[in-house]
Amino acid sequence: YSNRLREAIEALNKGRNYYVDNKLYKLQADIELELNKYTEAEKNYLRAIYIVPNRMGSRFDLLNFYVSRKDTTKAAYWAKSILNMPVKVPSERIDEMLKETKMILEKIQ
Repeated sequence: YSNRLREAIEALNKGRNYYVDNKLYKLQADIELELNKYTEAEKNYLRAIYIVPNRMGSRFDLLNFYVSRKDTTKAAYWAKSILNMPVKVPSERIDEMLKETKMILEKIQ
């Protein structure tokens, strides 16, 4: 989608008529963030979370979005949400997300 962000969003919107996945919403949110469409980006990060509620990665993406926007209230909420999630499938990636989330929460509180 490089250098064709608006076309990419149109394609994602059409594609969601046939296939819905939290990765599509995350990709669209990432593109909207690049276009400085913060409200739309936030909505799509939230949609990604609720498509697969137990996915820590989606929550971590939303946490980083709020950190980048300097919205400490929402960042703290999602950081606590991540830290309170049960880990169903342990991995190095999960450990790294948890470690980074703890560091973020310590900085903003």
